Amino acid sequence: MQVNITDASNTSGFYAVNFDDFAQTLEESKIEASYEMGGGVAIHYGTRNGSPVWLMDNPLGKLYGVWVEENGQNQH
Repeated sequence: MQVNITDASNTSGFYAVNFDDFAQTLEESKIEASYEMGGGVAIHYGTRNGSPVWLMDNPLGKLYGVWVEENGQNQH
């Protein structure tokens, strides 16, 4: 996927987030699959607002990862 950097209303892309933002996104998502990566890290895949979402659960670190695809729609 190419991240759109010209359309400010498109929030697609990768974000390094704190636990609260990770937990909120996880709660808003329907997880379809999870992959254990070792060291407590897991990747969760599913949908959020009908669009694909990947979440990196990193319980031993300070940052978590969220990759969202908004399909060109502003979901705010």
